[in-house]
Amino acid sequence: MSHEILTNNIKALVKQLEWLQFSFDKCQTFGIKQEYTPEEFDRFETLNLRFAPSIDFLMRKVFRSLDEIEYENQGTLIDVVDNAHKRGYLIPKKKLG
Repeated sequence: MSHEILTNNIKALVKQLEWLQFSFDKCQTFGIKQEYTPEEFDRFETLNLRFAPSIDFLMRKVFRSLDEIEYENQGTLIDVVDNAHKRGYLIPKKKLG
């Protein structure tokens, strides 16, 4: 059953990422500038509204499902992120400077 849950969660995440990519591509067309039209601002807002739930779904559903399959401690969200990092799923933070 756990494998089925993980598979379904990954399928749902892929669908979310398709919409996130769609919004990102729309924002790429006008790039970074000093002022934006209301339509451009709306596209950035839509991108943001799709980004946050996608990350949340990845952490709370997909990574937790993976922890369950691998019998890892599912404690706090920090534990889930730490487990994902140990698996190499998260890119290490680069030092500034």
